[in-house]
Amino acid sequence: YRFNPTLGCYEWRATGPFMSTPDRALAESSVMRTPDGWLVAGRDTALDGRTVWWRASDPLTPLALAGISPADAGPRESPRVVYASADGQLRMFGNEKPFRTPGRNPLYMWEVDPASFQLRNRRVDRALQRPRGHRR
Repeated sequence: YRFNPTLGCYEWRATGPFMSTPDRALAESSVMRTPDGWLVAGRDTALDGRTVWWRASDPLTPLALAGISPADAGPRESPRVVYASADGQLRMFGNEKPFRTPGRNPLYMWEVDPASFQLRNRRVDRALQRPRGHRR
């Protein structure tokens, strides 16, 4: 992405090669800039949806596998997205079947440890805990 001052927004300017390896089936990739370079997260359907992480100095060059989220870490199904927030904390948003009510709500948020890729402090907006149209 590059900032276009005329339009006042970022534009997609370049893409890298399609990421694939023989033993990975990736979906829902997230790309973030960190103080240490670039971090890419993708949901690996070959690993029951666990998140696989890569590091790179440039996201448009080949990436180095950085780790796989622990088996008990976080969402394994759609939607799932990771981002680096303004405070520098990595955060993941996603569904987690064992915790949710029927349907896709609520959407949970975890903080991500950038060294171990452990997820911690699972939170949810209390307003999203009941399915739409549900009455008490």
